Amino acid sequence: MQASLSFKTFIAAGISLLVISCNSNKKEKTKITEVTLRDIKQEEKNIEPPPPPPPKVLPPKIEMKKEICFENTGLKYRLRIRINFISAKRATVSVSSNEIGGNKISVANFSCDVNVNNLIIKSVEDLPAAGDASEWVANKNWVIDTANGKTVLSVPFNAKNYDTNKWELTDYEFVQVECK
Repeated sequence: MQASLSFKTFIAAGISLLVISCNSNKKEKTKITEVTLRDIKQEEKNIEPPPPPPPKVLPPKIEMKKEICFENTGLKYRLRIRINFISAKRATVSVSSNEIGGNKISVANFSCDVNVNNLIIKSVEDLPAAGDASEWVANKNWVIDTANGKTVLSVPFNAKNYDTNKWELTDYEFVQVECK
């Protein structure tokens, strides 16, 4: 009986010790959890922001002066185009045509809208002669651009292709010249 009593005491002491140790472990785990949460919150403050998005690619901008002139002398007629920029969105255009070696000069004046480097040409009548096999296309945009370090004006024309004997849409380039 005495063995049974000491065994009961031993079991009771073991269970008590187990309960006490379990209770003390909970307090330590709670403290560890709180410390871990605080550590995570502090790390979140040190996170670097993502890099900024790449810049938008804009078309090259041609420096526009108040007045700019272009010329093409490769046709039967010497063509000169003078563009006066009234605002960033509006311009007046003067086109003159002079037969090479002759004195007759024809001039046409009109207004157009401007969008970045494009002159938005609406239907224009009575443009001067350009050549025997070249006709102005009066309802297509003219484009100011840089090519080989020079500012050029591309103007669409209907031109006769002498190889096929057919008319084709062709861009003629006018080189920037000093306005006189």
